[in-house]
Order: sequence, then structure tokens, then C-alpha cells
Amino acid sequence: MIHFAGKTLGAQTNSNYPYWQTPSNWEVEGTFHIGDTLRAYGRRFGVAILIDLGFNSDNSFSNLCAKGDTALQTWAGTVGYYIFNKGYDGGDFDAEGGSYPLNGGMGRMAQLLHDTLAALNPGKKYYITSSCMPNAGFYDVSGTFGSPLYKNPNCSTWGSDSGIAFAYLNAGIDRSRIGLGYNIQVYHTNSTTACPPGGFGYISKLVSEIRYFAGGTVYWDDVTKESYMINTVAGVKIAYEDTISTWYKADFIKRNGFGGAMGFCLGRGHLPAPPLGINKDMAVYGMGRALNGDAPPPTPYDPLPRIAGRSFLDLDSDGSPEAGEPGLPLWKIYLLRTSPDTTLDSALTDALGRFSFDGLPRGTYQLSTNSMPFSGDSILPWTRTAPSNSFPYSVVIDADTASVVRDFGNFSPGMRVMWGYKNWNLLSLPYGVTDTRATAVYPLASSYTWQYTGHFVRAVNVTTGPGYWVRFPAPATWAIAGEPIDQVTVAVTDGWNLIGSVAQPVSTDVLLAANPYFVSKFFGYRGGGGFMAEDTVDPGKGYWVKASGSGQLLLSKAVPQGLKLTRSSLDLRELNSITFTSNSGDAQTLFFAADSAQSNQTSSYVMPPPMDGMFDARFSTGSSSSGSLVNIVDPDHLQSIDLPIILKTAVYPLTVRWEIHTLNAQAELLVGGGRSIQLEGNGQGPIQSDPAGPDPAAGRRVTLRLHTMSKSTLPATFELFQNFPNPFNPATSIRFSLADDSFVQLDVLNLLGQKVSAVLRRQMGAGSHSISFDASRLPSGVYFYTLHARGSAGKEFTQVKRMVLLR
Repeated sequence: MIHFAGKTLGAQTNSNYPYWQTPSNWEVEGTFHIGDTLRAYGRRFGVAILIDLGFNSDNSFSNLCAKGDTALQTWAGTVGYYIFNKGYDGGDFDAEGGSYPLNGGMGRMAQLLHDTLAALNPGKKYYITSSCMPNAGFYDVSGTFGSPLYKNPNCSTWGSDSGIAFAYLNAGIDRSRIGLGYNIQVYHTNSTTACPPGGFGYISKLVSEIRYFAGGTVYWDDVTKESYMINTVAGVKIAYEDTISTWYKADFIKRNGFGGAMGFCLGRGHLPAPPLGINKDMAVYGMGRALNGDAPPPTPYDPLPRIAGRSFLDLDSDGSPEAGEPGLPLWKIYLLRTSPDTTLDSALTDALGRFSFDGLPRGTYQLSTNSMPFSGDSILPWTRTAPSNSFPYSVVIDADTASVVRDFGNFSPGMRVMWGYKNWNLLSLPYGVTDTRATAVYPLASSYTWQYTGHFVRAVNVTTGPGYWVRFPAPATWAIAGEPIDQVTVAVTDGWNLIGSVAQPVSTDVLLAANPYFVSKFFGYRGGGGFMAEDTVDPGKGYWVKASGSGQLLLSKAVPQGLKLTRSSLDLRELNSITFTSNSGDAQTLFFAADSAQSNQTSSYVMPPPMDGMFDARFSTGSSSSGSLVNIVDPDHLQSIDLPIILKTAVYPLTVRWEIHTLNAQAELLVGGGRSIQLEGNGQGPIQSDPAGPDPAAGRRVTLRLHTMSKSTLPATFELFQNFPNPFNPATSIRFSLADDSFVQLDVLNLLGQKVSAVLRRQMGAGSHSISFDASRLPSGVYFYTLHARGSAGKEFTQVKRMVLLR
């Protein structure tokens, strides 16, 4: 199989590699060595891995040959040493295009390369091949499949199946001299139909497209013997080569007696960090199995013998991997087969700390690892915690072995744990690190790292002070090496600012009191919960805050001497809430009330701008770029009012959940099409379809409508109702009615009459109210709850009821 990794040059541009382009861009994919992995698979499955020697479409071979035999000998020495040093099994001339080379051409180049390799390694058989386009088979590109083995008559745009190979046979060429080639490509099509018109889209890499598989469906077409994946939500179809499709192609070659197989573009099918159950190199794996005689064809990602595991940061040094202990990437794992013969393979752990050696033959193995990471963080002191007694691990693969798991525990006091929610996160860097690249600080991210400087820009490097938007495909925990930073000064500009954190929690009340130019709360972003006004700036998280001018923000746990703190009297937990949850799982909670005493306290809850493509819900403020988390209206000037709510990037159906704690007005949610949802007590309901038509840029609109209760609908008396549910565990709702605006105290007492919880202390308007009480901290038993209300006219009311907490 041919690894497209090299290129012959017609000029001597590099003194270290004359006439040869160093293939670092193919040999190393990020930090994962594709070449090393492929050659290890080749040795294991008996597949020869050849390096591509370049192509002649730009006359590279012709220009080199025109320089004469001295240049050719220099080229042969360079390339021969590279093949020998890297452990390839030979090289392939891609002869397509260009003028015919002089001075013996590629024949002379091949002879000199053969002589060089023979001198470097006399005992090894090397392969030197030439592939002429079009290849002898399996290069038929279609709208659905990249390289179908057989033609599907339902797709008229496809080419013929293996016609070129049989044309060579009909011309009298010995079939043992014909090596059929096929491409291990990946094709991306912006379509979800089985056989779309208009071509195959564009060539990509599996590592770039694997993100679509989580929400897609994999299909197998038994006519073409080809796999493809369709993701209807993303509107894409990915055609690719896997274990089954390559098995059928290799089996076709064997059954027809052809000389061999020349697979190319191997790197495009390589997955440095594959999802669970998917082989890193499915195409190489399937081809090796078929050429070695394994039959019948495998099922997708079949559980052949494998040794797998994880290198993890053992925070408690107990030798066992536990929740919250992240994987360690870039640890080199060695697998030594000690019998019946001796072979050595290696693999680097992926971004999650995982490694695997798949499709292992029977034998006895030793599994070991380095005492420190393969690269980076090597100056830290590391302690091995697993295995504790035997090192290396000894593993026997026999006829009954399916999978063996062995983990390596490692600990270093210089490692710091960071975490993120699924989807979007507001994050920061509270540690001093040596590698500040965003890809190193957030190695599990599925998006670029974005910062805000009046508009969103991509952050290539991450520093302490700013906050960043980062997206993860799943809940993520990882470790980085760094020293805590306990104080940093951040430049603040007029308008919205995205700030970071230090290594100690910092009170937002302190920051607001010390920096009077802030005109908003500090907003964090909680995965699955949306924006929320926060009480503390926590290490590793990021926060929005709005300023009315420029200044310098000192982030430090220390409270400035003499600083007077003023806490907001607005407690969001006491307000009514309505939560919108998109079908994608993202959510946002909004708060509202009809209360004259608090109607002037909402200006600091105007929300920051969302990221493009992020689900968002907010009360409209009349601006397209802002909105509010809280909306409190004055009931004294209210008969009926509509509060528009803007929804963006929603995936329907939506779920609406509400908790009405206190409201001296009737509330309903208008969701379009003449439909409405009455909001009473606690409950939830669906919004089945888009309420406002196809205008994603402007957002969809629903309306919260509040009607002032007339005097005839207000309660005539004060009353405390029985809690529900009762018995309860651990939460229950307590309802009461007020005949007049009153100051309310609600307490919970035990059987001895001792107060165990002060549930409520505040002024409330006349009307019906419901308060949620959480008894998570209390033991099972009988409790009393007592309501005391003092009306505006001086009238007082007290009532007690009993409830049972039953765990």
C-alpha cells in the first residue's frame, strides 16, 4: 500500500534532503505519527507499506533526470536512506503526466534506488513500483461512493467496475504483474440522498469528517460493497473505506490472481483519536486480513483480539482510574511480542489518553510505557502508580481472548485538571503553561478557540486574563501542566468584555464594588443551562461583564482594604422562571415577576451576545444584539403586557419548563399559530414547531403575556395550603394566598419546635404564590411549616401545617 508522504524535487532545495521534500506534513498529523502507525499495522497484518516518491505531472522526475547521473545518484541516496531509516517497504513512482524523463528516466532512478536499498539492508526485500493513472481498478468516483468495487446500475454517473484491469489482461499482460490500485479516500457530499446528481462533493480526511458520525447513520451497500454515512441534521453524506469495503477489494484481488494491491492516500483514512469501537486504520486493517486469508468478511469493527487501555492522571495515587481523573495524551506505549517470535510495536496515547493494539495474533506479549510523556511536560517529576507490582504487564493472547484492558496510572504534582460541558463553554487559563497554543490548552475541543475584542476572533494562543469560547463534542476532563496564577490585571474596554479567572475563586460582589464602571452582572455560561449571573469567578471559567468605560480590572482573591460591599436585594431563586430547552439539549432559563418593589433592579441583567450557531433565549430589549435575563414589571401600572422572548438556533420541538413561585398576575406563553400555554404552579409543555417562520437571523419570537388580576380574582383571605407532594423526597411545593400586599416569613420547624430552615423573608404582593422547599440536608421525619404575613394595613396572619419527609 502506498503512503502519499514524499515528493521528488527537480531542484536541490534542501541540503539535508537534496532533491527530496521532507514529508513532515504527511508523516506527522498534528502530534500523531501517521507513518509510524501505518508501518506498525503493515508489519502486523503482512501489508507492505511503500512511500510515494512524488509525481511527474509537474515534470519533477523529468527535471531531475535532465541533471544527469550525479543528481540521480544523490537523489537515490537521499530517498534510500529515508526508506531504510523510517522502515518503509519500498517506494512508488507516480508516473502520471509530464514529459518523458531523459537519461534512462524512471528506470534508471529505480535501479539506483534498488542498489542503495540493497546496500543499506541486504537481507530485506524491497518493492519498487510504478503506478500509471488511471489506476488499474477501483478509482471510479461516484455520487454516493468514493471507490465502489462493483457498478450500481441505479447510478448512471458512475464509471465502470475494474474495466481497466481486465483491459490489461485482454492485451496479454500477465495478471501476476498487475497490481490493482484503489484510493483510501474520504468524500464529503452536501446531500442526504442515496445517489445524488452532480458529483461527489470534495475529497476530505476521515479525521475531519468523523464528527458527523455521532449524529449520523452508517449504511452498507451490498451491490457496490461500499460503506457510507448520512447525517440528516447536518445535511451531509460521507463515503469512506472501512474494514469491510477494503476486505472485499483485497479478496477480489486474491480470487482473480492479480499480483497485489496498491492502496494510496492512506493518511486520509487514519484516525489518531478514533471513537470507541472504531479502528484507527480501518482500510489497512481490512486489506491485511483479506490478503492473509482471513474469511469470511468481518462485521464492522469486529472484536478481534486486542490490547487496549488508557494512560491516566492518578490524582489520588491509588492505582485505579476513577471519574474525574483525565487521560494523558502523548505517552508512548510499547507492545513487545516475546513468543512464538519477537516483534515490537508502539503507539502514542490519543487526546483522551487511550491506546489500542488491534487484530493481534496469538502469542505472549509485554506491555510497557515511558516514565514520562513522549513530548512536552517532560521536566515534571512523574510517579508510576499502575501497575504497582509488576512492570511491564504480561499478556497472553490465545484462541479465547477477545479484549484485554491494561491501564497505566501516572501522577505529577505539577498537573492541573480542567473540565468543560458538552457543546459551548466559557473558559479561561488560570495557570502559567509553557505551551500556550489553544490546541494544547484545550486538546479535546471540537471548535476553534474564540475571544472577544468588540467582535469574535480566533485565538491561536491562550493567555491568563481573557475568557474564551470553546466547544466540546462531549463532557470533557483533561490535564495540563502549569503553576497557579493568583493575580492578574485585565484591560477592560467600553461595552462587553470577556474576562477570565485566576487559580482562586473571586467574589463578583468584590469586583463590582471595586470597579464601579461595571454596569452588568458577571455572566457565566453553564452547559445545558445557558447564561447565568454568577456570585463567584471560578478557576478555569470565563465570564461576560459590561463596562461603561475603560479601566483595569484586578483579578485577585484579596479584598481591597476598606472596600464596602453592596449586595443586590434581587434573589433570582425567588423569582418565577421559565426554561427553554432545545431538542439539541441546550437550554436557557429566564426570570420574571410582577413586583413594584423590584421593577427597577433589572438593568444589570442585560445579557451578552451569544456565539453564532448557539441556542439562545432572552427577553427582547429592542436591540438585535442584546436581551435580558430578567424582566420585572410594575403591577401598579399594568393591566395586560406582552414581554417578547427571542429564540435563536432552536431545534424543535422545544420543551418549556416553568416554576411560578409568586405572581399577582395571570401568565401565559403565546407560542404562535393561536396556541398558548397557561403558566401556573410548576409544569412543562412542548413547542412543537417554529413559532415565527423561516427567519433564523432575526430569531424566533414567543411572547410571555401577563394580565393583572382584578380585585374580583384576588384572594379574599390569607391562607396556607397543604404542601404537595406529601410525603415528599427531597423537594415539595408550598402554596399560600395573600389578601393584601404583605411582608412574608415562611419557616420549617422540627418536632421540638426548632427552626431548621428559613425559607422566605420578603415583601410580596397580593395574590396566590408557590414556593419550592428542598429538604436534601434534613433527615426523614415529621416537620411543621409556618406562614406569618403582615399586611400593609397592619393586619397579621399566622398558620401552621404538617408535612412528612420520607426517604
